Amino acid sequence: MEFRILGPVEVWNDRTRLPLSGTKPRTVLAALAVAANRPVPAARLIDLTWGTHPAPTARRVLHQYLSLLRRSLPAGVIVRRPAGYVLQVPGETVDAVRFGSLTSAGRAALDAGDAAVAAALLDEALGLWRGPALADVTEELAAAEGPALEELRAAARAARIEADLALGRHVHLLPELNRLAAERPLDERLQAQLMLALHRADRRADALDVFTRGRRLLRTELGIEPGVTLQRLHQRILAGDPALAAPPAPVTAAAPPAAAPEPVTAPPVPPGPAPRPRQLPAVGQHFVGRERELARIARLLTGPASGPAIAVISGMAGAGKTTLAVRAARAAADAFPDGQLYVHLHGYGADPELTARDALGHLLAGVGVPARQVPPDVEQAAALFRSLTADLRLLVLLDDARTAEQVRPLLPGGPHTRVLVTSRERLLGLVVREGAERVEIDALDETDAVELIGRIAGPERVAAEPDAARALARRCGLLPLALRIAAVDLPAAARPVAARADQLAGESRLPLLHTSDDSASGVTAVFHHSYSRLAPPVQRVFRFLGLLPVSEFDRSLAVALTGRPAGEVEPLLLRLVDAHLLTVGPGGRLVLHDLLHEYAANLTAERDPACEREAAVRRVHRWYLDRVWAASRLLAPQLLRVDTDDPPPVFAGPAEAVEWLDGEYDHLRSLALTAADRGAPDLAWRLALGLRVKFLATRDIAGWLAVTRAGLRAAEAEGQVRAVAALRLSLAIAHVLQGHPGEAIAHAARSRRLSRRIGWAEGDLSARSLIAVQLSRTGRTRAAERQLAQTLAAYGGRDTAQVAVAFNNLGVIRLLTGRLEAAEADLEAALRRHERAGARRGAASARINLGVLSLYRGRLEQAHGQLSQAAARYEELGDVEGRAAAAGHLALVRLYQGDLTGAVRTAVAGLAALRTVTDPFAQALVLHSLGTVRLELGHRRLAVLHFRRARHLSERAEAAQGRALALLGLGRAYLAAGDAERARGSAAEAATLARACGYRPYEGMAVTVLAEVALRLGDRAAAARLARGAADLLDRLGCRLEQARALVVLGAATGEDTWTPLIEALLREAHPRFRHRVAG
Repeated sequence: MEFRILGPVEVWNDRTRLPLSGTKPRTVLAALAVAANRPVPAARLIDLTWGTHPAPTARRVLHQYLSLLRRSLPAGVIVRRPAGYVLQVPGETVDAVRFGSLTSAGRAALDAGDAAVAAALLDEALGLWRGPALADVTEELAAAEGPALEELRAAARAARIEADLALGRHVHLLPELNRLAAERPLDERLQAQLMLALHRADRRADALDVFTRGRRLLRTELGIEPGVTLQRLHQRILAGDPALAAPPAPVTAAAPPAAAPEPVTAPPVPPGPAPRPRQLPAVGQHFVGRERELARIARLLTGPASGPAIAVISGMAGAGKTTLAVRAARAAADAFPDGQLYVHLHGYGADPELTARDALGHLLAGVGVPARQVPPDVEQAAALFRSLTADLRLLVLLDDARTAEQVRPLLPGGPHTRVLVTSRERLLGLVVREGAERVEIDALDETDAVELIGRIAGPERVAAEPDAARALARRCGLLPLALRIAAVDLPAAARPVAARADQLAGESRLPLLHTSDDSASGVTAVFHHSYSRLAPPVQRVFRFLGLLPVSEFDRSLAVALTGRPAGEVEPLLLRLVDAHLLTVGPGGRLVLHDLLHEYAANLTAERDPACEREAAVRRVHRWYLDRVWAASRLLAPQLLRVDTDDPPPVFAGPAEAVEWLDGEYDHLRSLALTAADRGAPDLAWRLALGLRVKFLATRDIAGWLAVTRAGLRAAEAEGQVRAVAALRLSLAIAHVLQGHPGEAIAHAARSRRLSRRIGWAEGDLSARSLIAVQLSRTGRTRAAERQLAQTLAAYGGRDTAQVAVAFNNLGVIRLLTGRLEAAEADLEAALRRHERAGARRGAASARINLGVLSLYRGRLEQAHGQLSQAAARYEELGDVEGRAAAAGHLALVRLYQGDLTGAVRTAVAGLAALRTVTDPFAQALVLHSLGTVRLELGHRRLAVLHFRRARHLSERAEAAQGRALALLGLGRAYLAAGDAERARGSAAEAATLARACGYRPYEGMAVTVLAEVALRLGDRAAAARLARGAADLLDRLGCRLEQARALVVLGAATGEDTWTPLIEALLREAHPRFRHRVAG
């Protein structure tokens, strides 16, 4: 299957294009393809397909479209998940994903100096485009996703041109560069690339003319001078800088003829007939995967060595060690003309372990020594074996070894022998003393596991039920032995694969993973052989691991589980790692295979007293809670807490806390969702509260809602009223970030009622603060300010994080309503309190708002400092949305400072960060910043798209603030495009909305745009009246940059230059190019 969205939306199956009739079904599929392998909520699909005012039947029709698409596509491609619908396909089958991969690889190659590879990769990436992205979908989807894709396309094209220039292809590039430069005359990077190509083509005069024409256009259109990069290139061309010359063409020399291989001469063998043993077992027909391991073993078997080379193939029981070893040995058999020996050492299993003397008897018999001539002494027998094999090209496979001591006497001594050893132990002694190479194998990957099922059950069975086959593979833990057992009876019984997968869906899989006629080969049996070889203290630790709620964990959790000192437990854990009953994963975390996890759980239930198991589980819960709350206290102390006791110090700093939460998040979420069912309701609600810090950073809304609701049920059942109030407030915040102000206010109101009932001041304060913010966003600023003023009158004397949050929110409301001095006092109070409490996230939020306030006043350096500090802090905290918000405002500051490239890069980075965020209000604010930057650069079409998208998102979130900003941006963009009527309509709507909501700065900005429209239409009197009103309002508010813009319009309308000195003073911190732009 291939899904194409970089152009008209198409789906191809092999060489057949599948029919997609109708714009709306095509839009649904395209929206799923854009988010390939990520859930898209039904509400989001409806918005993208029908817009902000869908018909009442939209949800039913959406389901019809999805059913139609499912019938057209293979089974399992479109699936429903709790968080939405998913297009479940390999990423590279979506052209946009492949484009991104190729582009990233191309840029990496370019950064590494490999321009040829970069050019090829980027050219392949750009070749995937067949026209404008999402060319035949609804306007809503095109506006939502099209601009970002087009931005990526432009960046890839610029990088490919850079690679071609580095390869000396300047002449070849000229037609393309001329066309692109004509299409985008204000793109300074394109102009620079065209100038460089012309210069290298000995067309210096034409290169200089490009600069002259571009400079004239920038002055005329934008009222600015070319950027530093373009001006510097111009000077270098004038000076004839030799460094600008084209690179030398790559020289391709004929490769020297390959040297003939040296003849390989077999060592002399004693006269007389010598046996040629061929003892390798048969290779099963169901071997799959392991290509990397096979390649490593092949290099060892056939490569040069000064002595006998040894490879130890180790892994857990059932992983397929013997099968791999035999496959590798047979593949290399021709390299060993003197034979291949095989001995099964019975290190594990019901049969007794083979002694070294018996094993040597097998080996010596293989090279022609009769049993009666084998010395009874092990050392003598080993010496005889080494002597007889000293000059042979021989391969020895020692299967199922248990210890290094068992293997050492069996090693041959000649330089041409090779040895493969398989074991469930790592046999590190052989690595240390004999220099053996380790080849450790784990379970298969999912693709190979499904292929193995197909090899056994028949490929047509897997092709008919691909989803079921993948589910069956996962429920077998991807372990080859379990997969073989699960698949072996499928052909004979004609049983559906799905039925077998469902059978293994429960918690008791091991009783089903054995064959009816050979229980000794079942998964439980082979696990037991490994377990039974352990010492009793190690066995106890292994059994207790079955009590853990997760299969991947930190060593300190295993120590806490046992209740013993770390110094005692660490060696026992290492012993389990050596026995492959545990593996070491990324970051040193321990991993217990899920079938081993079930086996350990069964053992501890059978053999350990209930009181010991319960105590161990309590220690695990305490370990998790201590760390979650320590991270929460460190990263977000402003969050509402139900416990007053501080958790014990666990982390060295914020970075370590963020890293721990990132690594444990999936486990913590799963634990919180299942804790109540496991008999630990207090763990459910405590984890739900502790994980708020992670939810805030990642905006995993689906996880947030599920975990919080589970915790809420548990807290209500236990009568924990304070916890219920805190969790209600957590739900309110989650709804805020989804753009559901009504639901947010309802949950916060319930939280407030509960807090007041039990006299919990912090809960009451936090709920009222959140309600006020939602009121201000939806345009009810007076009610919002009244709510917060009353709150602070009651609680402002407290030095708590919640008071700091309330001051911050009050400052934002006063900033919106144009009371800048009062806002500054509130925000400074919030910042002081947050910093005193060590609340990094709260301090970063206050700094963003102070940065915006400084921007209003025209204090650009101050704004840049505050916003840069906020961005750095959010980066440290791993907070995606905070980082994006800071980037959006910082982009505007850089724009006014004249750093156009930095402004674009910052705004685009902010928008890219928000792709994983569900908060439509946050997205709308960043889109407004990006639209403003694009407008100043002359990219009017992109600016309109960004502003429209911002308006749509704001309407969806019922955010009057975002809608007013978007309408203001649209008014400016339409005016720049020469569409005065649409500009007047958007600006008038913005002014009316801002006036009704009390957003005084926005009102002044909108009236300025109306004045510009009147001036454009020739009505100077109206323009002067409107501009004077806007300038007076903005002067009273202290919004210096926007006051200057209004005064410029007033001067143009009246023909007077009286205000020029004031304008210069208001714009004193702005870059000359921006001052010139405003004045023009």
